[in-house]
Amino acid sequence: CALPILEAVKAFIFEKHMDEQLNMNKTAIIAPEMSAAVAILYTIRDWKKPPHDDGLRTPRGQDIRSLLLLSPESKTKGLNIGASITDIGKLAANTLPAMSFSTVFFYGAADKKDKRGGTKRMYSKAAGVKGVKKNVLLQAYPFKYRGVELIGRNNARTRCEEQMLGFLDGRLKKLTQTPWKDRRSAFNRN
Repeated sequence: CALPILEAVKAFIFEKHMDEQLNMNKTAIIAPEMSAAVAILYTIRDWKKPPHDDGLRTPRGQDIRSLLLLSPESKTKGLNIGASITDIGKLAANTLPAMSFSTVFFYGAADKKDKRGGTKRMYSKAAGVKGVKKNVLLQAYPFKYRGVELIGRNNARTRCEEQMLGFLDGRLKKLTQTPWKDRRSAFNRN
């Protein structure tokens, strides 16, 4: 499974965070197609990590603040994400500004591989959680493009990349409730 790989990536991000080169509490994952299932499961896993038992409750997780899903597949062999879609909605329903989470589903409305409207069903399940407000979004494009086809050479038509950057700018870059903090356990600090 790819979850250990994502933990290794997070360890690298932790190093950069501790060097004060970035704020890991403003992390987003952009995941096309099959990788969306891994991103969703990893996000839930990250949010369930208990804080350090150091008296300060220094967090170990809750770092994934946004998911951008491009033509996510609702069924991926070996991964059951059914209940996790609702969990994503529950994260997005959290009203505490310091714990804000958001996700957006991007897809091509003419995509023939989006069998029976799978992306819209996933969106509806996440957006159906009470209190979600504007933290779960759906963005359709009138094209057959799927996943990474929505960006790159087709971006001139879709403008998907610009919308993704705008979403990240509005949801992460401007988060003022999440200043940089030392993420080591209080017992491991000098």
